Amino acid sequence: MRLWICCLICLICCREAAVAPSSSARVVRTVIPQFARGFHIQLLSDSTTRIILFDLERSGDTLRVIDLRPASVQRIACLSTTHLTMLKQLGAIERVVAGTALDAVLDADIRRRIDAGNITDVGAPSGINTERMMQLQPDVFFVYPFGDLNREPLEKLGIECVDVSEYLEPDPLARAEWITLIGYACGLGPRSEELFARIRADYEKEMHTPAATAPRVLFVSTDGQYWYAPPGNSYAGHLLHDAGLNYLYADSLGAGNLVMDTEKMLAAGLRCDALGVVGVFEADITAEGFRQVFPQLSIPCVQRGDVFVCNTAVSDYFGTAVTEPHLMLRDLRQIFFPLDTTIDRSGNPRYFRALNSGG
Repeated sequence: MRLWICCLICLICCREAAVAPSSSARVVRTVIPQFARGFHIQLLSDSTTRIILFDLERSGDTLRVIDLRPASVQRIACLSTTHLTMLKQLGAIERVVAGTALDAVLDADIRRRIDAGNITDVGAPSGINTERMMQLQPDVFFVYPFGDLNREPLEKLGIECVDVSEYLEPDPLARAEWITLIGYACGLGPRSEELFARIRADYEKEMHTPAATAPRVLFVSTDGQYWYAPPGNSYAGHLLHDAGLNYLYADSLGAGNLVMDTEKMLAAGLRCDALGVVGVFEADITAEGFRQVFPQLSIPCVQRGDVFVCNTAVSDYFGTAVTEPHLMLRDLRQIFFPLDTTIDRSGNPRYFRALNSGG
């Protein structure tokens, strides 16, 4: 017991990532995101980086203010696998020592580091395995601001929890821009801004305003009993619009999905030209295979095979897709606009695949 207490005191005393800026420190630069609404960053004259976080569920409220010394952030933990892919793009994946839900990681490079024991799963039935965190000694822990995470034991270890709320941003570019927060927290601010500038340019190059004659699509997920369609002001609603498609529920506004039983789903399906589904499927699923999985969907577009899927068993929709939104647009435009010669058709689809092309 005494040894554990001594180790704890030593760890806390050696922490330098979380600091109080000097009384004379002044703001030399403020980084205000172009699209993201959840954070601002201030660079102080004493090398402190101040992260100001806003509550995206209650507009106008400040969630937290965090002062960091990015040069001291050398060991990182992540609550979300999405943030692992951002760190990889920043060239900082070798700093990551811990994460949770690592079985869900699809990225091959990150998967190799996990399998080699370089990244340890610190998830536990009760939340986070504090003993493992103490052994791994991360300087920062990228977390979500909401939920039941108990921060107190982590803070006692001197681990600074940095809230990342990208999943609450409905705009694809706003969601991707959170890579700059992670970059500045790790001392990679300029690199993160360069990456985001490239993401923005690639995305805006693929954007198209829907024409009245563009295909009308229904986009859903399912738990086997109910069907869930995102509202028009959601992340998926923005993607479909920016791909030049007419989303069936484009005019709906809300914070949650529209929930449909099979009867309502069939009625909605009669009004669309194509159906898109996010879910887990066999890797080589075809239109016929889809009809066998969902025999209740006796609607024209399914019978014709006008179905596209994002198969999350093989496509990293919840990981790398966040910082590759242009590739999602490209996939969708390849599917629905086969005669458009301006679309880059090199390579295989990354996130969305049309089943009518597979049989």
